[in-house]
Amino acid sequence: MAQVLSTSPDAIEREIEKLKKSQVLPRPVNGMIKIEKKREEILEEYLVAVLLQNEEPQRLLETLDIFLKEYKWHLPVLEKLVERLLVYCKAHAVFSGKEFVTGLPQELLPAFDSCFLLPIPKFESIKIAQEEVVKVTKELYERYIKMQIKEIGENIKQNEKDGAIDSISILEDKLTHFVSLLGKKS
Repeated sequence: MAQVLSTSPDAIEREIEKLKKSQVLPRPVNGMIKIEKKREEILEEYLVAVLLQNEEPQRLLETLDIFLKEYKWHLPVLEKLVERLLVYCKAHAVFSGKEFVTGLPQELLPAFDSCFLLPIPKFESIKIAQEEVVKVTKELYERYIKMQIKEIGENIKQNEKDGAIDSISILEDKLTHFVSLLGKKS
């Protein structure tokens, strides 16, 4: 082989060793790059997909009233999409995905496409879809409350170290609020 390549056998061995030592990154399957998402982001995307792919999103949105008021979305683009869906459903008696998408701003179209095309199960009835929405929102809401409790607890510890007594009482009030919310949801 060295003669065919017009090089010495030592040079070929050195190149082979270099290749063995270098880290080979796995190639993405079918040119797709795998993106790691948080559980909350996956659930939010699934929730919006259930809303958008249902023939009666108005009825599903009715179950989200408290959730939408208190929940802080991980993906703000999905929050904006749900807000637009709420406005659309209030203005129209029947949902039309084609009509809805024409009223969306350009920055929401990729999120709409992603959720509208997300493979989800077909729900046999609106009642089953509502139960699914309730289940997903409950999990998202509980995760959000637990995250808030954890952050507030860390802030209280930090303020205790710093001696900021005034902000500790405010944080304790917030902590009490979120603990009571968690108690209501459980």
